[in-house]
Amino acid sequence: GAALELGVGEERLFVGVGTSTLGQGTRFAVEFPRDCKSKVGDFYSKLPQVFFASDPSAPDRATGSRYAAVCARGDTGTFSACAVDSTKEGKVAELPKSAFIMIAGIERLPPVPGRPHSVALLPHFALQGLDGAQRTHFIEHVQKSAAGCLAQALFLFEFSATVRALAWATPRDQLFQLDLLIEAFLGDEDSGGALGASASEAVSANLKRWKKERHPLVGAGTGLPLYKKYASLPEADIIQLGLHRDAAISLLWATSLVAAQGLSGAAAGWSGFEFLDAPVPKLGSVEDSLDDLDNDDKGGEPNIDMCKILTAHLNDPGRESSEASVGRALTEPAMTNDVPTLIKHCVGDSARHSNFRRAALASLKETLSNGAAKKALQHFCEWLPLEMHEFQRPGNEDGSPGVRFRAFSAGLFANVDGGKVTNPEKLLESMGERSPPYQVMSTNSKSGEFFCFSHDKFFLIKTVTDAEARLLHSMLPAYQDHLRTYPKSVIVRYAGLFHMKVEGARGLSKFFTIMVSSFDPTCKIHETFDVKGSLYHRKKKENESIGKDQDWYDAGRRLQLPDHVWRELLAVHEADAAFLMRFNVLDYSLLIGVHHLSPDEPRGAGYRDGGGLWAQGAKEIYFIGLIDFLIGFTLKKQAEHLVRAAQGHAEDASCVSPETYAFRQVKFLRDSVFETGGSSHGTLGTLRITQMAGHDLVNKDGPFDLSDPYIVATIGLQRSRTPTVRNNLNPKWSCEIVLPINDCHRDMQLTLSMMDEDSVAALRGSDDAMGSVEISVSEILSSSPFQIKELQLQGVSKGRLSCHIVFEPVAAA
Repeated sequence: GAALELGVGEERLFVGVGTSTLGQGTRFAVEFPRDCKSKVGDFYSKLPQVFFASDPSAPDRATGSRYAAVCARGDTGTFSACAVDSTKEGKVAELPKSAFIMIAGIERLPPVPGRPHSVALLPHFALQGLDGAQRTHFIEHVQKSAAGCLAQALFLFEFSATVRALAWATPRDQLFQLDLLIEAFLGDEDSGGALGASASEAVSANLKRWKKERHPLVGAGTGLPLYKKYASLPEADIIQLGLHRDAAISLLWATSLVAAQGLSGAAAGWSGFEFLDAPVPKLGSVEDSLDDLDNDDKGGEPNIDMCKILTAHLNDPGRESSEASVGRALTEPAMTNDVPTLIKHCVGDSARHSNFRRAALASLKETLSNGAAKKALQHFCEWLPLEMHEFQRPGNEDGSPGVRFRAFSAGLFANVDGGKVTNPEKLLESMGERSPPYQVMSTNSKSGEFFCFSHDKFFLIKTVTDAEARLLHSMLPAYQDHLRTYPKSVIVRYAGLFHMKVEGARGLSKFFTIMVSSFDPTCKIHETFDVKGSLYHRKKKENESIGKDQDWYDAGRRLQLPDHVWRELLAVHEADAAFLMRFNVLDYSLLIGVHHLSPDEPRGAGYRDGGGLWAQGAKEIYFIGLIDFLIGFTLKKQAEHLVRAAQGHAEDASCVSPETYAFRQVKFLRDSVFETGGSSHGTLGTLRITQMAGHDLVNKDGPFDLSDPYIVATIGLQRSRTPTVRNNLNPKWSCEIVLPINDCHRDMQLTLSMMDEDSVAALRGSDDAMGSVEISVSEILSSSPFQIKELQLQGVSKGRLSCHIVFEPVAAA
């Protein structure tokens, strides 16, 4: 076999995979006492030798001269203890390949009185095998009988749930999640965090290492972890990010071992802590934690299409119709009838767990006397890290299958908007077990995925692909930060991400999301439009009810809003599009719903309480939301883009690069969706660029021709350009470039790019760059008018640019 030695302070941990007849493919872990300086050879020599036997017979317990062993059998999901002294002859049954073996010092694995076939397993491993409901019960037990251990129990669960969810996070987001845990529960060496100051030398040594290895941009003295700092860490700094991450994980593992020792008594005294019934914990790297989701559907019977099942049964689970028979043809009747109920159980279990977790953390905070520790824990509660909690529902005697749910970052979803609309209480009310049946929603989506509403139409359930689930989960930390930075963001609010796995050979496995509706359920929507920002093939068909870009444009529709409202909405949409562009996504739409006011309905102006916008001078209420943003620019999409480009639609087709898509939608909304009255103002004002000229430009069309230059001005996702000057290396422009300036532009750069238009682009490629210059927007705002005189163009051997820039604030309009 192979074993890896891990040093945690003075403690040692060996992790390996057995290759003998008995232990083939079996993962194991060995923890040595602090004073032990054993090597790999000692590890094998101290193992109970019966673990390498091949005789299938076995006694009940296996205890070596120095170590005891606990086996978690993969076929039954139970813990058992084998008792054979390695100094005597003994035999042990061959374990299944999926068995998990935990080996530790004998003194750490004493038998539990009255339960000779189980042991007081180190809670560090055992508690990881508990599902969300079991963890809730254990915390309740700790609060009643061992209140002083509450911090240890909560830490172990938070650490376990976070590690399980990190595999789909970016390296920078991983650091943020890990440091949140460290600051909240460990704090500094003197006072400690919620766990208090640790007397463990292993923890102290790893705490010093973590402080030493932290990335300097988020290192000591920078205060509590702030997401924006971590998001700005350079992705190219792989080594430093890796050192920081490894040090954080080592510290948290060392702390979990110490915390688990303090919980041994509480675990042994918990009546619900039956190892014979506990799930098998998974031992592996952070990257392994979500791998089994990718393998759920491999092998065995073909998967059942959840969309077909839900379509047939969510609308009316009890009806006996030809539609229901489709589901029954696919799988067992009990399973298809129970699908809506299973989803409700999933939502209910997750919401109740989120409520309990929030209350337990609040209770812990109240016990802290140290002000810094209390502040760090409060910060942790406000920025709950990525997490994954599992819930299990056993099958019934009537044939209903068992089901396993995984709830991803439920605490983050509940707190993403400060708990205004995504809180667990609202989810329970609208979608829990006691809520009325869900309502099927008709759709013209090409994705083939299924939509349904909660009974009150406040939430939508939508199945998503594995790739879309991964993408959403990887976006969550940035998504939370974005919505807090821009509370009026038009991006749809997600309230949950779940995975459901139904047991059995024909079980289904599917991700689904919960979203807050962009519309007010109390208002009837009379007109609906799905706007992407392109007119190419964007007209609804005869049998479709939702209009598209061409329909909106042909009808001459505009959103009629007060000046400050449309300026603010255009600015926040630009920030939204920039956010989505960071994740390399496209194909998202601005969903527009219009409610026609009746004569007796109230009127208003601007933003409407309960959501929506009062139309100015009209009898309408508008609802808008940015939806369907989980489509990545994959190889398939890139191939589609190449085909459209060959057809002459590289810029106006729906499938373009994420950058082109974002710029195009921002421009379309300003030009064709909002009524701006011809104004070019942003939330701050307008930038006007005049007197533009190029000097001694580099020739990109030589040697027999001259370049055809034009200038492109860009700030954020605002872009405008001059006309092209033909065959001229010293061009001048008498026109004006106008750009709206928003608050988010203050810290950006104005980029002026000199370009050579390629009239034969299909043969020679895209337009050629002839150099560019960048000017700080904040410098322009403070020094307007701003004069550039023959500034050297960057990125080329020669060429200069001149222009005059004036900032016109909104107040001057």
